[in-house]
Amino acid sequence: HLPVGTEPEPGAKVITSGLGGGYPRGIPVGHIIDSRSSASGLFAEARVRLAVDLNRLEMVWVKLPDQDVSATEEGM
Repeated sequence: HLPVGTEPEPGAKVITSGLGGGYPRGIPVGHIIDSRSSASGLFAEARVRLAVDLNRLEMVWVKLPDQDVSATEEGM
């Protein structure tokens, strides 16, 4: 989500922020193609050209959620 009034330039890099804990900071996502206000007017939307061609992936990195130490010690 982009705040209203944000107008990212076409070609601007898109990377993960690290906020929310879902993904580490700094992973390349792609580049901005264009942007506009959302239908609700509460956010801006941007189309992004992905940094990778998903049809050509051969290997991926899977980030698992952090486990509770007690669950790990119990063999779960």
